[in-house]
Amino acid sequence: MTSAETENAHVWVKGPEGATISFQIWITFSSSMKTQYGPSFQTNPAGSAVHCGGFASALSQGVYNFEVMRTSDNAILGSTTLTVT
Repeated sequence: MTSAETENAHVWVKGPEGATISFQIWITFSSSMKTQYGPSFQTNPAGSAVHCGGFASALSQGVYNFEVMRTSDNAILGSTTLTVT
């Protein structure tokens, strides 16, 4: 994904059907800096994806690792990597 394309990028998280799970999203930047993305969120018990927001401005070139962590015990429930060129 190019830096310009990240201005239109949004973050969605889908949980299992029948469960409401509180979670946080953490981003690790290429510089190894780690920060929380937004507030705590909750999965939808119907199993549909939850919109967690978008980026206010374009991301710089680099590699971004997104981790979804359960709020109650900080267990990592999923992750993905975004490479911005």
